[in-house]
Amino acid sequence: MSNRTASVVRKIETAAHDVWEVISDTRCPETWIPFLDSRRLSSDREEQPVENGVLLYHPSSHAIACDNLIAFSVVRLAPDDRTIEFNLTSGFLQISVEVIVHEAAFGALLEVGSQPNVPPQYLSPAFKEMLQGVSKEIADTVSVICRAKYPVSTGKVSPPPPPSFLSSRHPEMSVTGVERVAPTSELKDIMAAGCPVIFGHYGGSTSAYPLLQDLDWWNDRFGDQTVRIQEMEKAAYMPENTYVSTTISMLVSMLASNPNGSRFALYETSVLEILGLGQYLPVPEMVPREYPVKCHNIWIGAPHINSTLHQDGHIVDRTGKDPKKYHNLNFQIAGRKHFILAHPNQTKHLYPMHRDMYNDGAPTSQVDPFGPLDFGTFPEVKKAELFEGVLEPGEMLYVPRGWWHAFYSLENTINSNTLFSSHDF
Repeated sequence: MSNRTASVVRKIETAAHDVWEVISDTRCPETWIPFLDSRRLSSDREEQPVENGVLLYHPSSHAIACDNLIAFSVVRLAPDDRTIEFNLTSGFLQISVEVIVHEAAFGALLEVGSQPNVPPQYLSPAFKEMLQGVSKEIADTVSVICRAKYPVSTGKVSPPPPPSFLSSRHPEMSVTGVERVAPTSELKDIMAAGCPVIFGHYGGSTSAYPLLQDLDWWNDRFGDQTVRIQEMEKAAYMPENTYVSTTISMLVSMLASNPNGSRFALYETSVLEILGLGQYLPVPEMVPREYPVKCHNIWIGAPHINSTLHQDGHIVDRTGKDPKKYHNLNFQIAGRKHFILAHPNQTKHLYPMHRDMYNDGAPTSQVDPFGPLDFGTFPEVKKAELFEGVLEPGEMLYVPRGWWHAFYSLENTINSNTLFSSHDF
């Protein structure tokens, strides 16, 4: 392996034989080989730069994407030393990959090396970086799948208990419930009032709701489609989180059997990225057509996942009516979610991070409302006026523009949210 380029070592906290069981199943490589963007594995000789008379290979930015553009072929399968070699082929390019599983004190070490069929002197820095990305993504994908599907051999950590209500933990704080209204209520009237509400039984007004609740249906209808999932240590969008690619079929399998309580989710993925989903999950009809829709997303994940307390948008202001802020309709399709909200005028009590530290560009609080509140470090939090509740299956929460909000999934959840702006409220 010393002569391999882009060698990556990853520690996987699961038994080595379980890791091998995953990667040696060559009948279904799509379950653990990340479905890399086909453009990253494509190259051509047209209009490529030349340096010192040498033609450089670059990942093509205009390759034609199709389902079978990346071909997988096994070169060597060696169970005795837990080694597999395979090729990924796309266009003119073939990448040879070797994966070796080593015994380790706390499970297994995964060693991944990749080597193209192009001499190194013909590779641009961007291409070499892409090869490193291939190795790392394969290692991360196997790691996440193994931790989710197989019991950890040592050092198992039980998932944390769900947080109790703030109103119970801190009765001295101002914490209010959120009103439930009929699903036929006029959204513009609610927006004019400027308060969050829950549309009760909203799911009953959508014909596809029984299908959307069923993970088996997701597997049957969209199982072979590739998605990007996020494994979280503490909360969504944290720097330490791991992002990998796999199929919806594997995601469903991971949710059905999650013995270690791993926290992972298909997180904030556009409905349009899953081909055919839009006909079953359109933008809610209650959104007036004159209001621009920023995004319409789907979320599918395990329990004990939480978001930070944040705003949807990029600028903090006291009114929450900045045009770069968005209203949020949060449709709970399956499972339950604990939520906490705050009016923009409570910003002074919520300790926003410095803008350079915002997660995904959104204003984010330093306070974790689902954990123990540190009044010594954040004394103003005690003065904050908050809203709290649980979103049940079939309900939809309206979060007004600029409001702070945080969510915590209490069980396997399927959720859709729609962000939109308006000119009047």
